[in-house]
Amino acid sequence: MKQLIILIFLFGSWQPANAQKEGQPLADSLEQVLKNVNITDTERVDVLAMLAYEYRNLLPRKAIVFGEQAELLAKNIHYDKKLGEIYLYQSYAYGFFNDIVKSYELALLALKYNTEYKVKDILPLSKLIAFQWNPNISNEHRYSAISKILPEVNTIESKVWYIRTIGGFGNAFNSEANIDISDSLIRLAIAESQKYNQKFMEAHNTARLADIYFIKQQYDTCIYLTKKNECLS
Repeated sequence: MKQLIILIFLFGSWQPANAQKEGQPLADSLEQVLKNVNITDTERVDVLAMLAYEYRNLLPRKAIVFGEQAELLAKNIHYDKKLGEIYLYQSYAYGFFNDIVKSYELALLALKYNTEYKVKDILPLSKLIAFQWNPNISNEHRYSAISKILPEVNTIESKVWYIRTIGGFGNAFNSEANIDISDSLIRLAIAESQKYNQKFMEAHNTARLADIYFIKQQYDTCIYLTKKNECLS
C-alpha cells in the first residue's frame, strides 16, 4: 500500500478529495496509476475501488464499471476483505440512478463482508443513497423521502454508520433553498462525531459545513472551517 500511495503522488498531485473540484484530479491520477504494469494485483484492486468511490458522484456509470472490475479481480485473487468496500461504493453509484433495489442489494453484500454492521444499520443508508445524488429528484420529493427515513436512523447501532447517515441527510439538502436544514443536520453529525471520538467523520462533516458557509457567502467562517478540517484530517 505504501508503494501505491507513492505512485499516486508520482502520477498526479494528490489532495484530499474535498479540496478538489468534484474529485476529478484524484480520479485522473488514479487512472494513470492503473497503466503502471508494476503494481500488484492487490494494489490494482485498491486503485479500482478508489476509482469507484471517486466516480460515484462524477460519473456513476463509470463508477459501476470500475467497481465491477475491482470485484472480479478481488474474487480472482481471494482479496475478500476488500469486497465490502467495493460493494458499498457500487451501492452509492446505483443510488445515483434512484435504483434503490440494486443499491440495497449491494449494501447487503457489503454487510456480508463487514459483519460488524447489521441489516438495520445498512437499510437507512441505502435508502438515503438512492435519494441523495440523483439530480432528477425535486427537493420536495427528496425532503419527503428523507423525512420518512429519518426515524430509522435512531435504530442504527454502528456509530460510524449513524453519523455517516446523519451527515448524508445534511449533504442531501446542500442548496440555498434548504441550507438551514443542511446546516443543522451536519452540525448534529459533527457533535455526534465528537461524542463518539470519530475524528474522520468529524473532519468529513466539517468540510461539508465549510461548503454550507461558502453557499451562504460567509467566507470568513468558510475559511475557518476549512483550516479546522485540515487540522482534523
